Amino acid sequence: MAQITPEQFQKKIEAKIRSLDIAKTIVFPVATVMLDSMRQRLFQEGISGNGSKTGSYSTSPMYASKSAFVGGGFSPQGKNAKKTATGKLAKGSKNKKDGAQRKSMYLAGGYKQLRQVQGKETAFVNLQYSGLLFTDFSKLAVEKDTVVSKVGTKESSDKLKWLSDKYGKDTFKHTKQEREFFKKEVHKQFIKYLRS
Repeated sequence: MAQITPEQFQKKIEAKIRSLDIAKTIVFPVATVMLDSMRQRLFQEGISGNGSKTGSYSTSPMYASKSAFVGGGFSPQGKNAKKTATGKLAKGSKNKKDGAQRKSMYLAGGYKQLRQVQGKETAFVNLQYSGLLFTDFSKLAVEKDTVVSKVGTKESSDKLKWLSDKYGKDTFKHTKQEREFFKKEVHKQFIKYLRS
């Protein structure tokens, strides 16, 4: 291998840096790994950006219409529905006093019960109900010289704002460990690029 002078080496490195699209070549691959980690933390483990549990589901009694159910489990009934010895609704419990069929389901355990009757996670807040936000929270884009995370729909954008207001601004921030990983990996990838 031919020896190069320090000046030649410096020119080679300067040329590599000038030709480098840092956002696409270095930041985007690291941001992809980091986004996957963040999705796992938020949607599978229920951990906020400050490292604590995101929150808890409401147990305040409520009525829910059939449209509130995304995974089955809807059974129209009122607050005072009678149940048989086997736990099933007694005949007539699905009707109002005037005989009209009920259009909602009373849930004494609130939103947490709404999730339970559909087989959804209730031990911790995992920010998933219909699955739309989880799916939309997977998009990265290179804009000028940076990489940004985006959601695909206005509905998901509105949900992000609502969830941030409900559970706190730190919910969708990166954890300290994620930020440290990002810095370390970008540095590592940059050095690797310069050595190639």
